Amino acid sequence: METTMRLIVELDKLGADIIELGVPFSDPVADGPTIAQSYERALKNNVTLLDCIALVKKLRTGGCHIPLVLFSYLNPIIQLGQEKFAKLCAEAGINSVLLVDLPAEESQEMVQILKNHGIGIILLVSPTTTTDRLNLICDQNPDFIYYISRKGVTGSQTELSSSLASEVAAIKRVTDIPVAVGFGISSKEQVALIAGMAEGYVVGSALVDCLRDGDKTTAQANFLERAKSLRI
Repeated sequence: METTMRLIVELDKLGADIIELGVPFSDPVADGPTIAQSYERALKNNVTLLDCIALVKKLRTGGCHIPLVLFSYLNPIIQLGQEKFAKLCAEAGINSVLLVDLPAEESQEMVQILKNHGIGIILLVSPTTTTDRLNLICDQNPDFIYYISRKGVTGSQTELSSSLASEVAAIKRVTDIPVAVGFGISSKEQVALIAGMAEGYVVGSALVDCLRDGDKTTAQANFLERAKSLRI
């Protein structure tokens, strides 16, 4: 947890615009091996949803003001209670929440509870999202749309889809809500391409991979160097 806090502070100094903090979960169906293994390591160390919220509160107390998105699967939040979850997020200083397995059709209650506490929501759009579903997502007025750049799970990839630009453009014809592209972004070349079509890009596995092996000092240095290389 101390390493995570330090890296968030350092990412802020490097110029990251938003930090997505993942809550470890035992069945991360949307995530590939890198993130799934990181969750496994965290769970072995008994890291919980409440620990992650407390980490944010400690960061805020220490003067870290970068926007923070709490990323979780729905089950830990249902276990805690939606109202209690939203209240704790607000008290800690969490800006927005991303729940990867919360269907848009069933999101209204959660979105309203979060908004009542001043917390935003991030909703996902994928290559298979229909126009009707996209309209439903936009009606929830998310802080931004997280566009999944491919079918499948998270994890670094060497190439972006050839149809990505047209897919993002199709979203922008429907809404002016900002779009961030994620799932597999791992190189400066990919980042440069996305910068020409969307407001943001999400890098996860490419960074977490740096923390998997080697001694702690080297791993953290590699993490920050990789983050610096992907900043434009």
